[in-house]
Formats: sequence, structure tokens, C-alpha cells
Amino acid sequence: SSEFEKALFGGYDIPSVDRFLNQLTQDYSALYRENGILKNKMKVLVDKVEEYRENEDALRTAEDADPYVRQLRLYFPDGDGRYLASEYHSLTLDEDTSPERYVIEELLRGPHNGELKSVMPAGTALLSCATADGVCTVDLSAAFWENRPSTSLGERLVIYAIVDSLTALSGVDSVRILVEGTAPDPYVHRSLIEPMTFYEEVI
Repeated sequence: SSEFEKALFGGYDIPSVDRFLNQLTQDYSALYRENGILKNKMKVLVDKVEEYRENEDALRTAEDADPYVRQLRLYFPDGDGRYLASEYHSLTLDEDTSPERYVIEELLRGPHNGELKSVMPAGTALLSCATADGVCTVDLSAAFWENRPSTSLGERLVIYAIVDSLTALSGVDSVRILVEGTAPDPYVHRSLIEPMTFYEEVI
């Protein structure tokens, strides 16, 4: 509610009424804009959910058609480079194929989706990758250290692209990252000595 000043000769003071109406108009315009922004955000979320549902249906169809094909979820930085987004890569299973190795090799190759970004430091090569007792140990070449990101955000995206992609595999509960056989302490700001588990907040 608003109280208006009385005019000198009765009635309300016109300037104070005008100021109130102007403020009311500004408040309404701001609410209208905020409502539009919220509607757009909601539409984006609805579209994303629908896209995920379609992807899941397509993946189930592909796996039903060929039991030797697996669809693996990999994580890459989104277009803004602040969070990770997922996409699926197909793996044809055989006795010589390790899903863990495939995940790292695909992270090194980069995303299929042009809206996502490559994440692994330039020149990085996979030396070994094996899982024991739920812990997947990934040993990478020196380039993973030498060309590491310079910021905490970049570090987080690199580390959890690896960790979240690998822990999406059945039987992998945590991931240990080595460089030439040694765990960096720290990598940029974070120690890699202890195995790491899935981190949802970066997605």
C-alpha cells in the first residue's frame, strides 16, 4: 500500500501519484521479465528431459538389437565450460575389449556432440587402466601433468570427466588417477592420492 501526500487545495498531490504509478509500472515490468526468463528455463529443462528419455529409448533398442553392443555414458564440459554434460558412445564387446580402457580412449578422442568440449590435456596418452575391488586405476602419460589446467574449475572438469565416466560403469565404485605411476599431490589444487567417487554437483 502507498500513502499519497495531500495537495495544497484538496485532493492528492499529482507528482507523488505519478511517482507511485511509475514505480508500479517498473515493478510489473520486472516481474513480467522474470516470469519470461523462468518460462524459458523451464522449457529448456523440459526439452532436456525429453531428450534424455529419447536417448534412453534409443539405447535400449540398440542393445536389444545387438547384445554385444553397449552404450557407455561419458562426460565432457558443456558449451559454457562450467559443468559436465553426458553423451553416449557405442562399444562393441569382445574378449579383448576393456570398457574402462574404452572410456578413457573416448575421453581422449573427444565428444561427438559439437556443443560439448574436449577435456583431456593435450598430448595425454593412456598407459594402463584396470579395476580391482571396485577401484579403477588409470595411469596417464606425463602430458596429463605437463599440460594440466591452470584453474580450480578446469581441474575439476578434467578430474570428474574421468571419474564420473568410469564410475558410470558397472563394477567401478571409485577411481585413482596416476601420472607415470605416481599420484599427483596436488594436481592443480587437489590431491589425487585417494580414490575418488562419482561427483554429481559438477553435472
